[in-house]
Amino acid sequence: MLNCPICSFSENPDDSVYCTECGGKIAEESQPEPQVVAPPPPAQPEPQVVAPPPPAQPEPQVVAPPPPAQPEPQVVAPPPPADLQNPGGILVLPDNSNIQVETAPKTIGRMELINYLKTLQGVDPMTISRQHFTISQENNTYYVEDGNTVVQDKASSNRTFLNGVDITDKGQQELKNDDVIDLANTVKLTFRL
Repeated sequence: MLNCPICSFSENPDDSVYCTECGGKIAEESQPEPQVVAPPPPAQPEPQVVAPPPPAQPEPQVVAPPPPAQPEPQVVAPPPPADLQNPGGILVLPDNSNIQVETAPKTIGRMELINYLKTLQGVDPMTISRQHFTISQENNTYYVEDGNTVVQDKASSNRTFLNGVDITDKGQQELKNDDVIDLANTVKLTFRL
């Protein structure tokens, strides 16, 4: 049995490439080992030729390294103003942990939520798809989408809801502060600017 390096699930079959618990990658797909064939032994042993020892080499001279350069004083930039410390949006989980929303499109799924999912009693983490939805930003506007996107292969298996409305395969939906994204009626994330 193989252990998953992501969720520590220890009952994965030996030939697994992905974890059956969280879907994370366990090992690289195995490639057949090339077979090495030893050459046949020589018919007769070769005669040994003994070479004369090499001429003596002069001792190398040790040169001391130059003294270390004095480090330049480091200038520490002041912290950014309070309104720029969180330049993007965040997704807040029910336990108040959060996921930073980047400017590039990003999928949110089981792996991003695995630590929180482990704390839930009676919830199968597999209800959350590996790529459950995509969140993106364009011109300071944030969008959520559950479907085939530039970073998401297909729509989630168990649906995504925005403020109670099913958005699966409905294209980009604009996000506003305090909107609630519900994954498979299992986990509710709150979007914050």
